[in-house]
Amino acid sequence: MVFIVLGLMQTGISLLTFIGLQKIGTSRSQPLRNSYPLWSAVIAIALMGERAGPAVLLGTLLVVAGVIMISWKPEAVPPSYRWWHVVYSTVAGLLAGVAFPLRRYGLTITNEPVFFSFVVAIVSLLGAIPYSMWTGGERKLIWHRRAVIDFFLSGFFEALGALLTLIALTTGRVVIVSPIVATTPLFSLVISLVFLRAREKITAVTVLGTTAVVAGTIAIALGR
Repeated sequence: MVFIVLGLMQTGISLLTFIGLQKIGTSRSQPLRNSYPLWSAVIAIALMGERAGPAVLLGTLLVVAGVIMISWKPEAVPPSYRWWHVVYSTVAGLLAGVAFPLRRYGLTITNEPVFFSFVVAIVSLLGAIPYSMWTGGERKLIWHRRAVIDFFLSGFFEALGALLTLIALTTGRVVIVSPIVATTPLFSLVISLVFLRAREKITAVTVLGTTAVVAGTIAIALGR
């Protein structure tokens, strides 16, 4: 039941994330969405009795701050922007923060990360079908043959990342695993610099963000 709830939550998190990107833009949406390690730490410490020393707390703050700096890209305000649109990305970050302690709790009941990653994926897919049918009349899906392989590989690595996260949570604490998983934008940046050089630029803020993420990860590893 815990992982069925997580599957439904994953559908909601993805939907809110994309709506946030559309409504307020990447530079405003991503920092709010990537704040989830803070929520995870608060919940894990308050409700699950986990402990986090000064090094872990400092590392978590450094990772979140670094991710925000890496994700930040100046852009014009979308024409349809309203101040309350930040709710979409904020709730997505909050739900993602709740998901980590729930995963940890579910795995303490039955330690089967491979099976439960399958359950979450299937439930998330089933949860997306009603929304797709509801909005199907507004915009139809268009499949491009050349893009299928890219999306297939993207889905494969996304699923592998989710599985490895569950495996990490079988033995690791939420306050340790959550901020380390949040370093995703750093690796996305590195890969983009290799394959999409024309679209990514290194700025002083990017360098500072990268330094903060690396320093935060080291602090978490040393303070665990």
